Amino acid sequence: MSAHSSSAPAPHVDNSNSKVCLGCGAVAPPADEDATLISIAHGWRCLRAVNSSNRVVIEWRCPTCWTLFRAKAPASERRPKT
Repeated sequence: MSAHSSSAPAPHVDNSNSKVCLGCGAVAPPADEDATLISIAHGWRCLRAVNSSNRVVIEWRCPTCWTLFRAKAPASERRPKT
């Protein structure tokens, strides 16, 4: 008698889509869509960046860490204030 199972193996869960602040590790509040987190109510921000493997990744930051990140960014990386 063999110990084979007829059920499919569990899929690999990819947590790279989770919304965790890159600065402090805070977990984003529950939201219906990504755009909800970027709203005035939540104030989270995201950037596209290239990691060490030359893959595009999304970096999420909470409002506090976003303010610190923007203050430290070189002038060439900042958008002009209007």
